[in-house]
Amino acid sequence: MAWKRFLAWAGVLSTLAFGGTAVLAEETPQAPAPEGQPAEPAKAEESSKPRFWGDRFALYIAVAGGGAWSERTIDSSITTSGNSVSKSELDLQDVLHGRFTVGWQLPANRGHLLLSVNGFREDSYVFSAFGLSSWAVESIDEDGSLNASAYDELLRWWRVRATDGRLKSTYTIPLLVNGSILYDVEDPRTYAQREGATAVDLQNEMQTWDAFYQREFGGRRWSARWSAGGRYFLYEGTVPAAAWLNDGDKFGYGYTDGVGLRLLPLKQKSSGMGPTASLEAQFHLFRDHVVLYGQGRIALIYESLEVDSGPFFTLVDPQDGVVLAEARVLEDRVKTAWHVTAEVGARIRILQGVTAEIGYGQSSFQDSVLVPTEFFIPQVATDVEGGTSILYNTRDLLFGVVHAGLSFQF
Repeated sequence: MAWKRFLAWAGVLSTLAFGGTAVLAEETPQAPAPEGQPAEPAKAEESSKPRFWGDRFALYIAVAGGGAWSERTIDSSITTSGNSVSKSELDLQDVLHGRFTVGWQLPANRGHLLLSVNGFREDSYVFSAFGLSSWAVESIDEDGSLNASAYDELLRWWRVRATDGRLKSTYTIPLLVNGSILYDVEDPRTYAQREGATAVDLQNEMQTWDAFYQREFGGRRWSARWSAGGRYFLYEGTVPAAAWLNDGDKFGYGYTDGVGLRLLPLKQKSSGMGPTASLEAQFHLFRDHVVLYGQGRIALIYESLEVDSGPFFTLVDPQDGVVLAEARVLEDRVKTAWHVTAEVGARIRILQGVTAEIGYGQSSFQDSVLVPTEFFIPQVATDVEGGTSILYNTRDLLFGVVHAGLSFQF
């Protein structure tokens, strides 16, 4: 019958149609995602990657403290003439040292972003100076006048020492007896000692602010750590100096012994910025419970330096009597300078994320102090209006440092 044949063909065609659609659905590849949008599997992979800052609280904090001292004294010697030289130096014996570091540990061992602040502050100092002159006394008149002649080397006339707020100056006349130099401390005409008060604290302070990226590499026994970033440097304080304030033709007077004539207070300020980098080698012991390390850090600083003593006077000796010439140690300079630090020590893991550290190192801050080195005092009264000319040079700060501290990795 016609209608039965129609139903049979309809069933066959329906079967083929639905079956073909199923086959096409299995064999036809998925249409590509629109441009700029990842496919579904890529979304899943991306969601498994950690974010840049990570998915956990990874704050790092380290604090350390200790002491430091001058490995090299600060030379503030001043030459006034070939006949008169003052040798003086400042020794920062006890310096307080502190270090604070804060940062964040990046996920997937991608290192740390850190800010580290180092501070140094003078706690006590010793200043010493010697007033040297090439004049030797041959005889002393009854009125106390000195008869002197030039000697072939510089001789000590003054000695100054200042520490803990007290100053002691000693005046000793070199006597030329039978071709030899003698110092007679029993004769009040040739020997005198005076004491006075001086500054307890010279307020020498220094800071370095380092912002850097740090990362480790290496194996289980030996590893290394490097860092790179920038440094800000600041130093402020006072460096005393002693000097002959006469032109050298008159002997025995005009020396800044701290009692009769005050010492020259050279107020300092140095600051600058520049790149810094470090490299550290590590040796691991006892399954990383103890790590021995040696570290070197270097920085190149573009800095400005200033020094100011305040006004004072030098002594000019024209024929008609002593004349005063104005003087002031006042100078500023701009230059580049190197900072170099070497350190060795050990880190001991106390708890998971808590580490103790002890270390010793040396830190050199080159060309950080600006001091006068030579005075040119007018020789005649007509030159007094021009004042005293002064030459300058820079000095380094070199500290030995010991520290102990704790670090916390949250």
